[in-house]
Amino acid sequence: HSVSHTLSLTHNLSGFSARLSHCVLCRARLSWLGACRPSHLHLRMPLATSRCSAVTFNAGPHGPDDQDCNLKYSSAGRRASKGEMSSQIRPNRPPPPPPPPPTTWQPAGWAARVAQGKLLVGPINQGAHIGNGYVSFFPNSAGGTEFVAGVFNGQGVTSSRAAVPSWIGSTSIQNVSAGPAALDLELGTYLRAYRQSAGAGYVTCVQRVVAHRARPHLVVTQFDCNNTDGNPHVVAIVNGPGASSDIEFVPAASGMLGVTCFKGSTKEAEESFSSTTVVSECHDTIAFNQTLAIPSNASTRAVFVSARYTSADINSTASVSVTSSGQLLGFAQQALMQARQESDSLLDEHNKAMLALWQSRIEVGGNNKLAQAVNSSLHALFATVRKDVKYSSSPGGLATNSYHGHTFWDVETWMWPTWLLFEPEIAKAALEYRAKRLAPARANAIAHKFQGLMFPWESAFTGAEVDPASGTTTEEHLQGDIAFAFLQYWRATRDMTWLKAFGFAVFQGIAEFWASKATPNPDGSYSIPNIMGPDEYHGGVTDSVYCNVVAKLSLQAAYDLAPVVGQPQNATFPYIANRLVILFDEQKQWHPEFKGYHYPTTVKQADTILIGYPLQYNITKTVRRNDLERYVKVTNSKGPAMTWSMFAVGYIDIGDYTTAAKFFSRGWADNALGPFLEWHEVAGGSGATNFITGAGGFMQSVWAGYGGLRLLSDSLFVQQPRPLPGSTFLALRGVHYLGSTMDFEAIESGWTVVLTNSTAGALALEYVAEATSNATKLVRNVAIAQPSGASGHIRPVSQ
Repeated sequence: HSVSHTLSLTHNLSGFSARLSHCVLCRARLSWLGACRPSHLHLRMPLATSRCSAVTFNAGPHGPDDQDCNLKYSSAGRRASKGEMSSQIRPNRPPPPPPPPPTTWQPAGWAARVAQGKLLVGPINQGAHIGNGYVSFFPNSAGGTEFVAGVFNGQGVTSSRAAVPSWIGSTSIQNVSAGPAALDLELGTYLRAYRQSAGAGYVTCVQRVVAHRARPHLVVTQFDCNNTDGNPHVVAIVNGPGASSDIEFVPAASGMLGVTCFKGSTKEAEESFSSTTVVSECHDTIAFNQTLAIPSNASTRAVFVSARYTSADINSTASVSVTSSGQLLGFAQQALMQARQESDSLLDEHNKAMLALWQSRIEVGGNNKLAQAVNSSLHALFATVRKDVKYSSSPGGLATNSYHGHTFWDVETWMWPTWLLFEPEIAKAALEYRAKRLAPARANAIAHKFQGLMFPWESAFTGAEVDPASGTTTEEHLQGDIAFAFLQYWRATRDMTWLKAFGFAVFQGIAEFWASKATPNPDGSYSIPNIMGPDEYHGGVTDSVYCNVVAKLSLQAAYDLAPVVGQPQNATFPYIANRLVILFDEQKQWHPEFKGYHYPTTVKQADTILIGYPLQYNITKTVRRNDLERYVKVTNSKGPAMTWSMFAVGYIDIGDYTTAAKFFSRGWADNALGPFLEWHEVAGGSGATNFITGAGGFMQSVWAGYGGLRLLSDSLFVQQPRPLPGSTFLALRGVHYLGSTMDFEAIESGWTVVLTNSTAGALALEYVAEATSNATKLVRNVAIAQPSGASGHIRPVSQ
């Protein structure tokens, strides 16, 4: 397109600085925008000249190219005035370049880990990130910064994750030739190799960087160097931390030789009722001319540590109970001092914690690429959260500022289910993020003239609405998504303490919201008007099938659980739930997406098909197939990866494994890219980076699709487990259900389940075969074998 533009430049390109605050570019150039500083990048153009029609809410008509512009509606911006749109492209990077030719040298042991699907090898700065759920970052990245859970800067809708300089994570060796980098997925460790000839031998170094899993406030870098030459050599160690435009840091006394400390606070509080966040950080000083001496024919080790504490840790981690920068600085100093005294064992302690975390995992046999994709996805999901941090995640995880680090439905619908089955304490912590922000949710409901709880479409630190785009308040399916996640947690754990302390208040509040949102019709039915489902191309509609089904589940759950916690039941909830309009075409046997939907209008992403999975709405296989067949033809071909993962699950459920395999591959192969299989929002590499929303959808296609696991109201349903396409073996290890853990293994000829552990007081479990209703009690370490195609229920032993 030919359009006027203004340039005002902040981006480093080949040694010169440029600042770009307003760009007007055609759709075909949007992939380049990831190179711009996101906080300064906007796009303006008249609608008449734009192919990005979907960027304006419900503007239509929508074409197959819209996904390049309309990643999430909230990311697409808001209408600035009639006939104009303002699109803010969220932080991302351009697609990764092709990997270079493989290097001929790797450190010992790397090849074996690669063969196990546990190690990825590639060049530096190619999308390898690490994290422990409290701090996360991309090691060795230029202008290194890190993000810390709960630390946001900016008022209201400008709130976004605050960048913190990464002093230790950006460390590297300068005067020895750099070899390959690697990401150990199981150990959550970034590695970088260095090797250079030296006299009659070589100087080789291996760098390991971790966000310490056992000590979440620490980042550790360890260099192990070996010299096979007869003369001593010296290596130079440098670091390259980036500056923070979000936090005003000032130097602080460390009280320790060789340690540098800073303290400061974010520049702006999110809301008038909240405070700025205090951040204190201490790290081993890396001098301008820092060197490490390696004696002749010997090895040496150097360990560098940094520690950070913030006032956002209050009520999140048990280790912090004060807010002043001085006291937080004391915590950082103490943590660093203790780490320095135990430096030789820090990585062993981290590895032990990671191996414990990965007791729950997925194994794939016979296809190393698939094994790597599964492991990289689980790595990304584990890196963003932890059980003792009561903050949630965002589409780009903790490692990026994609979507400003805001929490969406992405968490409860896409990421959270994997945490629930494999690490339920992490899932519980993510739910507490919602449960501890009820006051802003009630205020939001009142502001929109509803009752109960209306959680904001985007939230950050306080739980108030921080979505910069207008119109997305109608994406109220979020309320049902949250309620459904809470229901799934109850089904998986039957945690009565949690239900009384946190859970029921959310069930009740969301049901009150739906009851106030629904409107009666003359025929006695109820409709839900002015709403937007997951299909963000159509807003302000009435009776979205997905929204009404998830609202029905929300209302019924609040009614059913009231007597469990000793509360009176509200008869209005099931009255409305049973009368909600669920649109259905009796003649053609399918579900139109909403009232007035005209087939074959394009939809953005998986929407109506989600009533089959994850909502488990009771429909016949014929109707399920019809929904899948119709919507696959009209879903934007550039829709996000989790869309295709859900089509894969749907086709598995109706027994069409050939079609399912195609969508399964499409759900990850074009989105998990580069040598480190970094997830991207849009196929081919554009959109948000580290897009763990896609990773979460893909993982569900693994364990819920081919693994066949489904949480029902009274059982864990196991539906015909089988290996993934192109593989020979699938194992789901450490699956949690009602206080016990189980392993499921599947090959082409059949599958097994074995009870591996039970906590004190856990209910005894039995397996009930679906075909015969025969029940077999689960006994620890005794496998129950089933033939291929068999299904059944795991449930408490019948009384």
